Amino acid sequence: MLKVINSFYASTYDSPSFFNSNVVSQGFFWERVKVINHDNNWSFIRQSDNYESWINNFYLVDDLSINSEYEFIVIKNKFVEINQNINSNKGIVNYLSYGTKIPLFKSKNYSKDPLKNLFYIDYEKINFEKINNQKKPNCTICLNSKLRTKVLNAAFMMLGVSYFWGGKTSFGFDCSGFVQTIYNTEIGVNLPRDSIDQFNYVEKISKDELKIADLVFFKQKGIVVHVGIYVGSEKIIHCSGRVKVDSINKNDLDYNIVFNGLEIFYGKI
Repeated sequence: MLKVINSFYASTYDSPSFFNSNVVSQGFFWERVKVINHDNNWSFIRQSDNYESWINNFYLVDDLSINSEYEFIVIKNKFVEINQNINSNKGIVNYLSYGTKIPLFKSKNYSKDPLKNLFYIDYEKINFEKINNQKKPNCTICLNSKLRTKVLNAAFMMLGVSYFWGGKTSFGFDCSGFVQTIYNTEIGVNLPRDSIDQFNYVEKISKDELKIADLVFFKQKGIVVHVGIYVGSEKIIHCSGRVKVDSINKNDLDYNIVFNGLEIFYGKI
């Protein structure tokens, strides 16, 4: 059974409870999910990245557009303001995260939620890309300098966003959620959700082969515990406390001491 998330973002959990569970990931507004199981007011779902977790049913509605009647865009701004008053930009204001995918009605300055209620959005003031225009690289050579620059520009736009365990929106990221959302939004690569699975997904390379927008992984006792995006000059942009740039060179003043004792590995898409 397919459902759609009808909240501007929704946290998902490792068990069907708000009180005795941990946030493990998040879903985006309009994201379609597959319901695998139920437990009272909770559903066990599989998201588009194949990540499985629990979500409360009040975030979900029936998929009324199962025949893909809409053309979708992906939001490229850090945040986009929307309004429940479709005739103006005054009234109840909410915000969509970077990476959110919504139906496009450009000539009318509105969009719809999954229940087909209208909301106002000023397309002239936002950056977006049509989903069907995104390229999905299936080989490493496709990640050219232009795409690498797109990845870095988006990553730097997120500087200062707070760390949130399980987060994958611009309201708050964890390390792997940050990497996953940037790659998916900018170049359409559907990276796995967790850093250990991202490590297994990428092609391993040496430090000498490293280019901007490649991934840098950190292991502790053989287990992947962190990931960031390489920006050049032995520095990465990553989410650790907040999205920031740190050096991985112990001799640099901006070296992050949390890297002490960790093994470093490199990978490319």
